[in-house]
Amino acid sequence: MSNITSEANKRATEEALAVSPRPSAIKRAQWRKHVNDWKASGLSQLEFCKSRGLKSPQLSYYHHAFSRADAEHAGESAPAFTPVRVAPKAVDTPVNTHPPFRLHLPSGCVLDIPAHYDDSTLRQLVTLLGVSTC
Repeated sequence: MSNITSEANKRATEEALAVSPRPSAIKRAQWRKHVNDWKASGLSQLEFCKSRGLKSPQLSYYHHAFSRADAEHAGESAPAFTPVRVAPKAVDTPVNTHPPFRLHLPSGCVLDIPAHYDDSTLRQLVTLLGVSTC
């Protein structure tokens, strides 16, 4: 008789799941709506959660989980790193080819200036240090 009861329970469970979504699916759908509402609100996560009585760490968790899932679903993998290309610094003034020298300041500080220094940068540094020029 217990086999009949367990089979009936199993069938009832399957029918219930076919009619209504599983609780975890409902929860994910609710959080998907919260995340979408937050994005559209223009509020910070903390402000949005306070206004809705939600926990900010949960919103953050679902936001990242949905972002990863959406990226994977779209056939993309979420990048671990963003590629960065470093461009050489444009020099406004020609680089000086004088030999290196030491600059002794009235305060007692000594600056070692390398051979290939930029004139305008050195002028700005001297000005910032409050040293009057000759």
